[in-house]
Amino acid sequence: MSASITVSREDSGSADAVKAVSVVSTGTVQIHPEHPFGTRKPLYWWLLTSRRWTTPRPVNAYVIEHAQGLILFDTGQDRASVTDDAYFPGGFTGLIYDRLARFDVGEQDTLTAQLGAARVRAAIWRPSPSRWM
Repeated sequence: MSASITVSREDSGSADAVKAVSVVSTGTVQIHPEHPFGTRKPLYWWLLTSRRWTTPRPVNAYVIEHAQGLILFDTGQDRASVTDDAYFPGGFTGLIYDRLARFDVGEQDTLTAQLGAARVRAAIWRPSPSRWM
């Protein structure tokens, strides 16, 4: 994992439930400066006309080591968003998506690759339908 930050806290009945929080970068993203810093221009105006992009920013996921197991918070950016032309919709909506952000997600940046390098086994939890009723 790219970086690790240790956090501890006490819950009623259990000491140190959260053992550590690890930050995993799943690539980078560039966005228009108007997005994070604001502007007086109307949204679609700056989105369609801005030619400036921020420096690459990390797209992070977080692995929380809890006393009862690992918790994955956010999964980062899907690599298919940069490799599959059909990932985003077409037409005007696709144009908006294309103008919103520029992602860079290499094969080594995927969540699966990052967790594998850290020797964390990724598992998918599928709740039973009765759990939600």
